Amino acid sequence: MESNTSDTQSLLIEAEGAYQSEDFSAAATGYSLVLEVSQESQDALFGLGMCYMHMNETKKARDQFLALFKLNRVHPGAWYGLGLRTARLADLAEEQQGLESEGGASASIGLVMAHREDALYHFEKAFGYCGFTPLRAEIQEAIHTQRELIAKLEQVKAIAGSA
Repeated sequence: MESNTSDTQSLLIEAEGAYQSEDFSAAATGYSLVLEVSQESQDALFGLGMCYMHMNETKKARDQFLALFKLNRVHPGAWYGLGLRTARLADLAEEQQGLESEGGASASIGLVMAHREDALYHFEKAFGYCGFTPLRAEIQEAIHTQRELIAKLEQVKAIAGSA
């Protein structure tokens, strides 16, 4: 059993090294290997989810963050990851809004606003659970960014409503 734990730990260290080097494909492979040995490795689930986010595979990322959430409902990485994915959905909806006619703009603003508020909720939950971990600063930045984006959307919605 100790050898298995040692192997898992060395695989995890390799995957984290690849992640830090921004070799997300190699990191994803490494995290997947860890999960083959230890399906409940919270570090590997979070790392794999983050790799998928960097590789724009948001559905796969969501699956990893949800698996992590099922294991540990107070894991800040699960909440943060789900928030990142929801923020990405808001970004995509916002891009599509720019391509639409003015008639559909208010409905699009509502959709983007809903995604932004959902992302903010997830980031605030992550912050509440994170303690003083390295992830704390990233979560604070994500909260700040979502609040700014929501404020801008509220201004656009007010202007659209008065037109």
